Amino acid sequence: MLHIKKITEEEKLTLENMRKNHPGYMPRMRAHAVLLSQDGYQVNDLSDLFGVCKKTIVAWLRGWANAGIFGLIDKPRKNFYGKSQDVLTISRKQEIKKIQTGLMNGEFELYYQPKVNMRTGTVSGFEALIRWNDPLRGLLQPSDFLPIINNHSVHSEVSSYVMDRALSDLNEWQGQGLDTVVSVNVDELQLNEHDFLDKLKASIANYPSFKAGSLELEILEMNALLDREQVRTIVDNCQVLGVDFALDDFGTGNSSLTYLKQIPVKTLNIDRSFISDIDKESVDLAILEGMVSLASILKRSVIAKGVETVEQGDVLLKIGCELAQGYAIAKPMPITHIFNFINDWKPFESWLNAPSMQLTHSFSA
Repeated sequence: MLHIKKITEEEKLTLENMRKNHPGYMPRMRAHAVLLSQDGYQVNDLSDLFGVCKKTIVAWLRGWANAGIFGLIDKPRKNFYGKSQDVLTISRKQEIKKIQTGLMNGEFELYYQPKVNMRTGTVSGFEALIRWNDPLRGLLQPSDFLPIINNHSVHSEVSSYVMDRALSDLNEWQGQGLDTVVSVNVDELQLNEHDFLDKLKASIANYPSFKAGSLELEILEMNALLDREQVRTIVDNCQVLGVDFALDDFGTGNSSLTYLKQIPVKTLNIDRSFISDIDKESVDLAILEGMVSLASILKRSVIAKGVETVEQGDVLLKIGCELAQGYAIAKPMPITHIFNFINDWKPFESWLNAPSMQLTHSFSA
């Protein structure tokens, strides 16, 4: 049985210094989380130490575990940043090489998760989610490999692949008569690339029939708060290209009402953490009602992510949130399943019969 250590003040101070002095500290945080978990730290301890939620810690550890890294970390830690990280560094380089080879060999693909209007049954769009068909380990989730490539040039290669593939699929669908919206996640590293807008413009130029409003970029709320002026400039320039923005994980950051008014995002994506217990917890429901009302006041569309049960959808409809995404509707699917889903999916009976809520400036697809 592992001896669970207490987090020392020295370790806390070291991490705080890294946060202040090293903008690219996050990949190092993930590596240290792996090392500390092997030393006996529990998920709760790591969550407190790194200042992130427990789900994020679990995702970090699962990503490294699936990459086969845990088995390589078996030497004693001499200190918090000990030499045993050499083993981790070597393994990371090997894994990055596999990812680069996978890109060249066509091992990556996009899965798509539908976004729907629960009341009408309209399929309003799809979120593009990358998957890796690793020859040895099978189909891998983003959390299994994306943490490994942070702050590495291959991160840009993977991001470019996702954008180009999504635009290609969108163009193909439009050629087949499907008029829809595809959402692509963009992170802080992409937004900070000096040529982000130039690359996006070049990618769109490859498809002369691109329709304005058919591509949506999802940015995490906490990333949108890092450099507000920069984000606003990027959003404004993207809108000129016909690209909309959505604020992802809405409610988990510290956005002020003034800031939400200033940044011209089209959609607010309510984080799944507010959805999971809305049919049980009155506090979550009250918070969610406030979010839906706020979106209405700001003239923003609002969508609930992580809807996993019919009952959750029932509650969302009662408070005026019609757009949703989650396992209750469909899991992410390969592109070959898209048209079958559109043709076959029907809302649950209780969703169809839910009373309509009249909210000022309410949006629905």
